[in-house]
Parts: sequence; C-alpha cells; structure tokens
Amino acid sequence: MRKTYIAVIIALTIIGSFLSLSVSAIATPQLINIEIGRNFVKLTPAPLHMKQISDNFYKIYKFPDTTVGSASSTNSSSIALLTTYPITIVTPTNYIATSTDESLIIAPRDFFISTPSTASTSTGTETGSQTTTPTESQTSTPHIIVADIKLIPKSERGETFIFLSGEDLYKILMAYTRHHEISTPTETVKSIAYSTAKWSKTFGIDPLLILAQMRWESKFKPYARSKSDAKGLMQLKDFVYQPIANFLGLDTSTNAIYDIDNNIAAGTYYMYYKMRTWGTEAGALGAYLLGDTGYLQALWNETEGKDSIGTTYNKYIAKIMNTRNELRSYIGLPPYNKPLSVYISPGHGTYDNGYYDMGAIVGQYYESRINLAIALKLKNILESKGIKVYMARTEENNPETPYLSERVRMINLLHPNVVISIHANANPYSKSIRGYEIYYRKAYDRFLAKSIDKSMDLISPIPKHKDPQYMKLIILSGWPPSVLIETGYMTNSQDLSILLNDNYQSAIAQSIAEGVLTFLGSDNR
Repeated sequence: MRKTYIAVIIALTIIGSFLSLSVSAIATPQLINIEIGRNFVKLTPAPLHMKQISDNFYKIYKFPDTTVGSASSTNSSSIALLTTYPITIVTPTNYIATSTDESLIIAPRDFFISTPSTASTSTGTETGSQTTTPTESQTSTPHIIVADIKLIPKSERGETFIFLSGEDLYKILMAYTRHHEISTPTETVKSIAYSTAKWSKTFGIDPLLILAQMRWESKFKPYARSKSDAKGLMQLKDFVYQPIANFLGLDTSTNAIYDIDNNIAAGTYYMYYKMRTWGTEAGALGAYLLGDTGYLQALWNETEGKDSIGTTYNKYIAKIMNTRNELRSYIGLPPYNKPLSVYISPGHGTYDNGYYDMGAIVGQYYESRINLAIALKLKNILESKGIKVYMARTEENNPETPYLSERVRMINLLHPNVVISIHANANPYSKSIRGYEIYYRKAYDRFLAKSIDKSMDLISPIPKHKDPQYMKLIILSGWPPSVLIETGYMTNSQDLSILLNDNYQSAIAQSIAEGVLTFLGSDNR
C-alpha cells in the first residue's frame, strides 16, 4: 500500500454527454454531486472520498479527518487515501486518477467505498433529486478500494490545456479583436465565445486553439466564403459539413453551415477527428488545411504543401499556434508547450499464471528478446530527437511487466502522440516467407502506418512482405494513432540472421523512427 497526500483527478470519456456540476454546501461531511460528461476542469473542495453510483454519476464526500484502513477485495490489490489537494487536471480516459506534487496514481473505475463501522457499504441514499447526508458512524473511517495502481512521475504527464467558460472566452476574444482592430460585432463575439466553450469541451479540443484557427480561417466573419467555396467561421466545405451535421444532429439546410453554432460544432468535431488521426495539434491543423493524403505527401516532400490559395501548411500552423499563445497571454498563461511523446510496447515478455510469454521461439531464440532489443534502440533514437518515450517494459523476466489490457490503460492515460508495438513474425508452415509487415486497427491509423511503411521500405534491411493491413489487435485499441510492426520472420533464415544482428537491429529501429518523426512533423528527423 502506498500512503501519500494526493489530489484527485478524474478523467472519463463519455461521448455525447455534457458536463454539469452542482455543489451543495451542507454540514460536514460536505457532499458534491457530479454528473460527468466527456471532459471537465476543476472540482473542489478536498479531502474528498468518492462512490460510484452509476456509469455517469459519482458522489464525492469531504471528511474533516482522513485515515488509512485496510481492506481486501477479489478485484483489488491496493488502497488509496484521498487527502488535501484540489482537483485540477483532466485527460480524456476512462480511469480515475489521483496525484501529488510529484506523482500520478491511476486506477480503473471498478472501485467502491467501504465503511468498516457499518455492515453496509452505502455512504448516502438518493431520494429523487435530494441526497441525504451520511451519518457520522458511516463516514468516520472511509476506505476507497481500487485496483491495478500504477505510479507515473508528474514530469511525464506534460502540459494540459484548460477549458474556459463562455464568459471567459468572450472577455479574451473581445480584448483580442479590439487590440487587432477586427471589427466583429459584440453580439457575434459573444456567440462565438459561448459556442466555442461548449463544443471544445464536448470534443476535448483547446478552445483557444479553435479561436486561433477561426482568426486565420475567417477573421471571425460568420458569412465568410472562400474562392474554393469553404464557408463560415471554420471555413468548411459542404462535403465536410453535411456528414458531420447529420452525425451531430445539426441543421443540414442550405445556409445552415453559416450559423455560428453549427459551423463551430462541425469545425471542432472535424478538428477532433483530425487529432485522432494525427495525434498532434500541428498534424491536425496540417490535415485540416491540405487533407490527410495531401498533408502526408507534404511531410514526405512529395508536394509543396500548399492549399488552393497558396498558403503553406508550415505557415498556417505557425500562425495559429502563435495566435493561440497570444490568446493565452490575455489570461496570464505562458506559451503552450507540450513535448511530443511516443509509447513503445515491445511485444510479449509478460507472466501469466507463472508462465513466461516469450512469443515465437525458433531454436534458442525468443521473440520477446528481439522485440525488446529493437524497441530499446528505437527509444534511444527518438529520445535523441527530443521525443518523450514511454516504454511498456525495459527488461526481460520481470513479473511486474504489464499485460496488454494494462498497457492500453496506460496509453489512454498518458495520451502519447503515437503508439508503436514491436513484434517479430513466424510461420512454421513456410520458412520461405519473409519481410516486415505493419498492422493498424482504426481507420485513421493508416496514415501513421503509411508513413512508417515508406521509411522502412527505404531503410530497413528486411524487405516488405505486404502493404499495411487492418487487424483487430488489443494493443491498437487505445486513443492515439497506433500500429503494430512485425519486423521480420524468425522462421526465415535470412530474416532471423538480420533480427539477431545488433547493427541490423539499429537499422530497423532507425527505419521505424524516420517514419514516426515524419508523421509527427518533427524538424529533427
């Protein structure tokens, strides 16, 4: 059991609902009712103790004193004590998290509160819209039981943007437009601000980034229309707006695209989808300007990377990022700076009921060792380029190595820009088959797969066996763009000799790194 003073950070992805927060000040213990939507920013006071009521509802109790007790559960391995820090940060995951100044402890949602002084685990009862206050005997020694706790240094979490209210965004946007002498009517500014606050929170996109994008797309003119027939504040074309509007239940009539709320809703969702595809804000913006294929071609210097009016993607991204930083300065925030990050999962290397999973075995050679060797070389290359790297494991024969499900949990919490799973293949029925293969699970992962495929085709000492393929793999089910790479066939003598050679392992790692760095738009490749 770890005892620590911790802050509570709750991050839950529940698509299609909105956040609603109500605080009722009652006698100690104080009760806070929270209806959890896709994202939220801040809850107080603390110390707090939580009980899950349903999938979308929690009760959080404040106690005057905190104690650590012992408890056991078939699904639990540790006990976490919530104490005195406020709740401040949110990431879009399905896991409860708690933090201190130095660390972040996460746990999945399967937890409950027990009160040893009573037979019942209840800490309060619902009566319509009213909630009764728990008795002192029920709340004197609360325990919160959680499972699968992991410790992550705070320094590894990166910067998280904040969600601002419509009123806050209104004040920021009024100041910005007046400073730059942009003649947007006050009521229009207010409508833009409130719609941006609503939809950015719904889809988990920085509202200041959306405002900065509007600045350079339309100069905050709701009826703007470009020569290429892009329309409204976010400059959407009809073929982009219509399917999104249908999906979101927006008006799809002829001029509905010019409506402030409709346009911001569709444009923010479009950015959300581009973020899922490219894993970074810069990548999402580049693809917003050029389309996914056009942006990937521009990254590989196959095209000039310009839109129909000659705006280059680099200039477009820089203008928006600089404007976002200016908007941040209006509320005293420093320039936004979140390092690029990659999660590397060397395949296999876990224990299951005492059995060590070595993956494919050919003679005296184990796949898990080959995977780890290449993964560590990839880690070193990426770190030398300034990329933050998270490793699922860094050694063999460690009973604490996380299983696949735990790796996905960590991916969804850490929210890296890219996930790379390293494997080696085998085919006992045909030793002549050789070559690397790349797999992806989500449709928007294919652009990462294409980028790595191109670099491996150019650099890897092992030839390609086939083009990137779809496969429903657990490790690829997390939020960020993800691929699994089979670096070669251990059952083929040529591939195996390469996979075992230290210099060739470095070449394979370099070929993967080039594809990742290109995809991320890194200037250090």
